Amino acid sequence: MFGTTLTQYCLWWSVWGGEETKSRQREWQRRGLKLADGNAMTKNLVAGGACDLGFTDTDDYFGALDAGRPVAGLPVRVEGKTICIPNTVAMVKGSTHTEAAQSLIDFLLSAETEIALARSASRQIPLGEVDEAQLPAEVRPLRKWANESADLRPLISVRNDVLNWLRGEYVP
Repeated sequence: MFGTTLTQYCLWWSVWGGEETKSRQREWQRRGLKLADGNAMTKNLVAGGACDLGFTDTDDYFGALDAGRPVAGLPVRVEGKTICIPNTVAMVKGSTHTEAAQSLIDFLLSAETEIALARSASRQIPLGEVDEAQLPAEVRPLRKWANESADLRPLISVRNDVLNWLRGEYVP
């Protein structure tokens, strides 16, 4: 309700409208939608065969894949746009340690670090300019999908409506 899934619902709400999103949710529930307590549980349900499909993050997907589980992954796409939240780093406004924060940001955004993260178990998607040949084969299509990502900034305008609806549906 507060992470990636909330972002997905906000995008659906902004594209389809509230009533259509609610209608699709009811249809998914009719067809057996299960709600899990987070991405790891979703991964375990799908990887263990309890569910045919699950929405989770790529690091959980790759964890299941590396464990030899029978999983496949595709991005969530709405009207040709990917719901993509690759990596985030920010400097706190008014920070008293701006030089240290900027050094960390520069390090994280360096090509060397992005390649190392892309090669890690979580297969992070590089956002900057990197040598594609140095990336694992399974990360390369993720970069294309990330470049086709939906602009998530306008979703803040529907976030409270979506969150209130989801809380009303799922919080006793």
